[in-house]
Amino acid sequence: MSQVPIRNTGSTDIFIGGICIPAGETRIFESTDLPPHLLPDRVKTAQAPADPIQELLAKPAKQILPALQDLDVPQLNALRAAEEERGKPRTTVLGAIDELLLERATRQEEQEHIAAQAVGEAIGGALGYSEPLKDEQ
Repeated sequence: MSQVPIRNTGSTDIFIGGICIPAGETRIFESTDLPPHLLPDRVKTAQAPADPIQELLAKPAKQILPALQDLDVPQLNALRAAEEERGKPRTTVLGAIDELLLERATRQEEQEHIAAQAVGEAIGGALGYSEPLKDEQ
């Protein structure tokens, strides 16, 4: 952690994190306690999180494939788009992303179908139907 001096150059008191800085005075803060707009550029750069998509793109395909499971759907879509924009897109990476997206979409659809059936049965039970509703697929 680094310490950052904050000087109040105004004519009235300012408050940062519940601490008063009278006009013309300086207080020292830990960089983690400051809002981003008060951080010096060197601290902002050091604290900026790395882009996981760009980090993955820089790796060989055999290192990307196992990492795909850790990405959510928007990240997978972003990685796919970034991979397609490369000079030579890697078909193994694109294929693995497509396969994983398809698996997740199928799983989501199945979960939604099960939930809809449960809601339908609950409504039918509340209305006094003794027979379960027939699935029309």
